[in-house]
Amino acid sequence: KGDEMHILTKGDEVVQRHKMELNKLGRWIPEKRWHIVSDKDPDVFRRVSSGMDLSTVYMIGNSQKSDINPAIEAGANGARLLLLAGIPIGEPIVQYGPFVMTSRAEIEQAIADYQSGNFAKA
Repeated sequence: KGDEMHILTKGDEVVQRHKMELNKLGRWIPEKRWHIVSDKDPDVFRRVSSGMDLSTVYMIGNSQKSDINPAIEAGANGARLLLLAGIPIGEPIVQYGPFVMTSRAEIEQAIADYQSGNFAKA
């Protein structure tokens, strides 16, 4: 409530903007708060967060080196996050324990393969 979210991403302007538009990030974060940079370092982080109280700013990213460290060096806070996502495959999903397949029969076969020692052999 009342907090602002920004995106700080490194890379080609056209490519990064396309990714953010494709993922419809504008629904949550207005484009004026999208910061696409060629490098992430403490100075860039300070410039992007200008006017903010850095003790209340958190950089959430998947890279300690290029996301978290520059934020901490600039005086902000950091948190690492691993987010896995994929494109929908248009098939049913059946999950049991660590197994994820597209049918109950496939789950049962995966369990049988695992128990017999034949699971994931190339």
